[in-house]
Amino acid sequence: MNLQTKQDFTALAMRFLSPLLPLYSPGGALLHLGDTGATYPQRTIGMEAFSRPLWALAPLWAGGGRADAFLPIYQRGLVNGTDPDSPEYWGDPNDYDQLFVEMAALACAILETPESVWNPLTDTEKAKLGKWPVRRQSWRRLPAALVRQAVSWQWWNCRMPVWHRPCPICRSAPSRPSARTV
Repeated sequence: MNLQTKQDFTALAMRFLSPLLPLYSPGGALLHLGDTGATYPQRTIGMEAFSRPLWALAPLWAGGGRADAFLPIYQRGLVNGTDPDSPEYWGDPNDYDQLFVEMAALACAILETPESVWNPLTDTEKAKLGKWPVRRQSWRRLPAALVRQAVSWQWWNCRMPVWHRPCPICRSAPSRPSARTV
């Protein structure tokens, strides 16, 4: 495969991702890839599998690419995965939880493509998504701090310029990354 154009990269992404479509749960919040050697709960394994394709999908959507079959899955999945009343709820993150690792892909998707994955949500769904990582008292201030840090990481400079957008969760205006930030 010759990877020279945006269309070439889109075709490659769809070649990798399309086989996943029948493996998503009915609510879209979990992806079952088979048995694994991971030692964390099955629900977390399904959430991990759900989040990882976002590393390809979010930049694709941000660049104007189309992955129409995935967009409703991820919109439903974010809602169901963060709703404590949903059978597909990802659970409350505990200390040293794998869920914190997977939050990075969710945060990047929200920051890179708010028009696709954040704006279509209702205010209630947005509130549940914003509260999900911090349902435990000790993590109460985490979302705004994480989002602000994600926006200030220097590598955003080479990915895409997102510092001009206000944070979709806390609505603060982020500052442009400096050479000092890591």
